[in-house]
Amino acid sequence: MTLLYGTTNSAKLASMRQVVAGMGLTIIGLSDMGASAPRVSETGKNILESFVKTYRNPNYTSKASSATEVQDDVWNQRRIELWGEGLSYWDIMRLKKGIDRRGAGFATAYVYNIPAEEEIFIFKIPKEETEANKLIDGVADNNPDAKDAKTYLVEDEE
Repeated sequence: MTLLYGTTNSAKLASMRQVVAGMGLTIIGLSDMGASAPRVSETGKNILESFVKTYRNPNYTSKASSATEVQDDVWNQRRIELWGEGLSYWDIMRLKKGIDRRGAGFATAYVYNIPAEEEIFIFKIPKEETEANKLIDGVADNNPDAKDAKTYLVEDEE
């Protein structure tokens, strides 16, 4: 079976061909057919702006000027879109972000600043599991370097 992948972007074609390798599919692009397509800017910033303008805020403009800033804007929009879904922990781990609740209106007891990649982000293995599983050393294998959560509390800054 031959599938037309509607792009002239050779990198996208090569990537798609790798994905379907061994499936009995042949991927062809527009340029393979002698066709052309209008040149479209494919930066992450443009894609993000288009998405947000279409589905959320028609006046949105990203102020990002680097790849890292675009990544931060995408992360922020992801946080808005998926608020309350329980995915922020995985983004924090993957993107190596910290949690800074200073100046965000939280009650004093919940204001803390945890730098990226702190050991406290690694969940401890439950005691019942370390007792039941003889292959786990309940101390050495259980995130021994993690500080107590109180370490990260921020005192009243006034």
